[in-house]
Amino acid sequence: MSDVKLGTAEWILRQLEEREAWAREASREGSHYLHDGAHWQWVAGDYWEPVDPDVTDPDFEANGLTSVEEFPTGGTNIMGHNGIKQTMSMHFLYTEGVSTGAAGHIIRNDPAFVLRACAVQRLLVQRCVRELNQRGGGAEDGLVDCLAWDILTMLAQQFERRPGA
Repeated sequence: MSDVKLGTAEWILRQLEEREAWAREASREGSHYLHDGAHWQWVAGDYWEPVDPDVTDPDFEANGLTSVEEFPTGGTNIMGHNGIKQTMSMHFLYTEGVSTGAAGHIIRNDPAFVLRACAVQRLLVQRCVRELNQRGGGAEDGLVDCLAWDILTMLAQQFERRPGA
């Protein structure tokens, strides 16, 4: 495999590692960490019930963005005088000034989704590298090489604004 193709594959893998690192950091609350990534949701009302932004509703309103998963609170009384809740969702941000489109985009690209997407893309890169390394140079090999290189360049396009692109 050429140095250019190998360099492109390695560069894509570095970009995926960075994207995964940010998704993992967004899935941490104190010393608690969700290995598969946090799932985010918008919540509204006095009891912070989950709501899903509707792209056709420009007047979307919610109280905030939280994780679906709950984390230990250390026994802190957060339910009032009648009960103690031992876990609660992570709170990320209040929605003031967040458009409906941005709200929908945020929950559809939560850390859990990003980690799954990176895992799939890493497998594609690894498969392309394996195919490029195994070819013997015949006509059929040329077609496979071309396809593998096309896949690598398409994967790289998502990072076109990153340093080294």
